[in-house]
Amino acid sequence: MDRIVSRSGAGASLLSTHKVLRNTYFLLGLTLAFSAATATASTLLNLPAPGLILMLVGFYGLMFLTYRLANSPAGILAAFAFTGFLGYSLGPILNSFLSAGMGDAIALALAQRQWQALAKRAHRMKGSWLLLGISEGEQLCQRLGEQALTQDDCAETGNLLLLLTRSLLARLDDYDASTFAQRT
Repeated sequence: MDRIVSRSGAGASLLSTHKVLRNTYFLLGLTLAFSAATATASTLLNLPAPGLILMLVGFYGLMFLTYRLANSPAGILAAFAFTGFLGYSLGPILNSFLSAGMGDAIALALAQRQWQALAKRAHRMKGSWLLLGISEGEQLCQRLGEQALTQDDCAETGNLLLLLTRSLLARLDDYDASTFAQRT
């Protein structure tokens, strides 16, 4: 009989928890978008890869700085600097994947009916499509790899994959880096 129910305290706590989670995920999304933007800029501008020392100092130094400034407003800037550096260092990796000529290697293996090489190259290229976040390319690579392992006729799948790869490369060649610089 002597129960005291306090709904206002629990409701306010629940609302403040939702607000904190919403703000946390919003900030996470902003840092991810900033990292993607710097990776795109680094890829399009064909920036060189940082050396080993700069990479280690950048990664660990910015990680330490973010940790140190976590409870101050400058911590947000440190988090953006850290994710921006990660994006910058991802750009040369993306360039190496795009310039590796994986489409040409698949076309050659397809023409010569080298099933093991075709399956291996399709698997490597699937990782590149996953890294770029393009599921259509990943699915085509998966199908091509399975067809190569069973030694089925995979000319149609290979041609679709080559068309998708050439389309991506053409879009990247046509993309104007100056419009990207104006948006950021």
